[in-house]
This record gives sequence, structure tokens and C-alpha cells, in this order.
Amino acid sequence: MDYQEMLRTHNETGAGITIATVSRRIGDLDVTNLGVCGVAPTEAGTRARGEVFAFQERPSIEELQTVAVGSPDDATDPPLTDCDVHVNMGVYIFSKAAMDSLLGVIELCSERLDFGKDILPMAISSGVEVRAHLHEGYWQPIRNLREWYDANLSLCKTKSDEQNAMSMIDAEFPIYTVPRCLPPARFRGEVYSEGSIVSEGVVVGDGAVVVDSIVGPCVVLGEGVQVRGSIFIGHQETGYLHGDGAPDVGKNSVLKNCVVHSDVVIGEGCVLTNEAGVLEHNGVDIQSGKGYMIQDGIIVFMPGTTVEPGTVI
Repeated sequence: MDYQEMLRTHNETGAGITIATVSRRIGDLDVTNLGVCGVAPTEAGTRARGEVFAFQERPSIEELQTVAVGSPDDATDPPLTDCDVHVNMGVYIFSKAAMDSLLGVIELCSERLDFGKDILPMAISSGVEVRAHLHEGYWQPIRNLREWYDANLSLCKTKSDEQNAMSMIDAEFPIYTVPRCLPPARFRGEVYSEGSIVSEGVVVGDGAVVVDSIVGPCVVLGEGVQVRGSIFIGHQETGYLHGDGAPDVGKNSVLKNCVVHSDVVIGEGCVLTNEAGVLEHNGVDIQSGKGYMIQDGIIVFMPGTTVEPGTVI
């Protein structure tokens, strides 16, 4: 999101508080685990800079009904799941006057206050003008492993739209990362790769398959390795574990829907695909922190773990 645009909204509306929001269909996400805003339309009929008249953190169905926005083209009221709602992005701008007035109230409270649950509703009820800045680009809350996993892999989508992270790749609004000064990725022999990001310093062995995955820096994949829907965190330098060219993932191993932290060594002939469809499992050693866990069907290998050759998960 371009914060200059949000600041422009804040200054031009003269708001005490401006909240960044995105409009989402209620049926498309679990809004009962988010903060939502009730936004009134402006004189122009748009809610892009509308005044926020309600703020609900983790709303109930009844509370959602008070802030939901139905389709203007429907002749009758649509089902709640087909309505839109303004979701709080967790980005705010406060004027000094609004901040001073709220601090004066907060100092009188002895209990602990939550920003979304207490302070923003307090501001609205006390007469502070609160406005919404509607962000129309990509946005994804990261509250659990599944959302982190999906958000990362959406960078690999071949089609760019506002619902995936590919839309953030914009030559006029570049996103920078830390330069690592590493050699380019090397593909030894015939390799099939589709819908993936293969980082610098990576070595991919002959006959390997990398599909819908992210391979972080300096990971070495052995011959015949198959990687699908997986994320490798990577290493800071080449030859980090075994020396240059020795694989982090051994020959003919198969990974699907995995997250592999740094310092993980996977032996030859492993099948790590969770074919049984296990949703939750904790195989992490309490003392060392090594091992693996399964969360929402995703296999996560913890830092420093060694997976023995022939392991099947």
C-alpha cells in the first residue's frame, strides 16, 4: 500500500484518525476473526473516504449485520455472506489532537486496553472524526501458518490480480530486499520448473521437478528430487551445511506441501507428502526443538532437523 495516498486521505478529510481498510465479501474470509468497520457513504456516494461510525473486533453475526454493505444492484437484501464489509488492515494515522484527547482518557483507565477492541471504539464514541482509507490492492492477514504459507506461494501465481501477491510486483512501485551478492541459481542437467521462485545460490540436480514452490537462497536439491507446493527458507551462504554441491535434499526424495527451515538435512528416497491427510501432529522434541510438526495439513521441519533416508511422512 502507498502510505502517501493514505496520508493524503487523512489530510484532505481533516480526520482525527484514519484507518486503512479493504472491502471484502463476507463469504470469502473469516471476518469473525478480524476487525471490521461500519463506513458511511460520502456525498459522492462512495465509501472510499467515508466516516467510520462503528468498529467491531471479532464481530458476531449480529454485529456484522450492522456494518455489512449489500450490493446496490440487488432488488432485495442479499444473504449476509454475499455482502461486503470494510476490514481493518491494522494501519492507522492519528492527528496530534486526537492522540492527546485519547491519552487523557486512557490514563484514567486501570485495566489493560486493546487497541482494536477498546481504543478505536472509544474514539468513535467520544466524537473523534474517524475516516476510512479504502485500499484497493492486495491484502492478506497473516494470523496462522496456513495464511503465511498461502501468502508466500501466491507470489508464484502466473496470473496477477488484487487477490494474489503477484499484484505487488510493480515497476513504478518497487519492493526492495537485502542484496546478498550470491551466485545465480544453477540447474544441472534437465530440470522441470513451473510457477516457482528459485533464489540465488540454489543448485538443482538433474531430473529434479520444482512446481508451485519457493526455494530460498543456497538450497541444494539432489538428483531426481520432486518439490511441489513447498517453501524452503534457505541459507545465508553457499555450501552452508555440507560444502558446495552436496544436497540439502537427497536423491529422489519427494516433498509436497512442506515448509523447510534452514539447517534441515533430508536424506535420499524420503517421501514427505502427508498422503494420510493428517491435519495436526506435533513431532518436535521439547529439549532440542528439532523434528517436524503438521499444522493444517502442512508439514513443517524445524531448524537443525535431520530426516533419515527413506523416511515416509
